[in-house]
Amino acid sequence: MERKKNKQQKLHVRKGDLVKVLSGDSKGQQGKVLEVIPEKVRRSLRK
Repeated sequence: MERKKNKQQKLHVRKGDLVKVLSGDSKGQQGKVLEVIPEKVRRSLRK
């Protein structure tokens, strides 16, 4: 029996969580998660 290779990566944040930005132009700022897109492993934040 073969295992599935297209398993989604587990994301450890949920909509509404308060998070701190670790890299990029907004490094060090905090924001609230507006949406999580697991297919692209992306999160949208509001400052």
